[in-house]
Amino acid sequence: LGVGIQVPIFEGGAIHARMRANQHRRDSERARAKDLKRRITAQVRAAANAWRVAMDQQRAAQSEATRAERVEKSAYKRFKAGLSNVHAWTTARELSFRSRVAFQSARYRRMRARNALHFAAAMYPRSTEAEKTKAK
Repeated sequence: LGVGIQVPIFEGGAIHARMRANQHRRDSERARAKDLKRRITAQVRAAANAWRVAMDQQRAAQSEATRAERVEKSAYKRFKAGLSNVHAWTTARELSFRSRVAFQSARYRRMRARNALHFAAAMYPRSTEAEKTKAK
């Protein structure tokens, strides 16, 4: 009885080639994941900035609408008391209306910005504790 051993002589090159191909795939996947995370992070930052700007615009529009409403009430009281004409009152009323429209537009933009922020944040990849320790 004899024992035969077959040792492939030319298999070393193929094994190393497969190892290099697998390493290349792994490296390219890591690079693609890193790039995706960077792009999503930029989107989240941009959405957060847009939301902050929209909040500031809404606050300013609300302040202006409140002021215009006070001016309108004051103009109406002056008109009723005979201290001004109807033109002053209707001008103040139009200003108040336009200010309320501007406030509603700012509110809508804030809501859109908030939705964009939530969407961008939902796309942000969350890393698990295992991935964090593996990366170290």
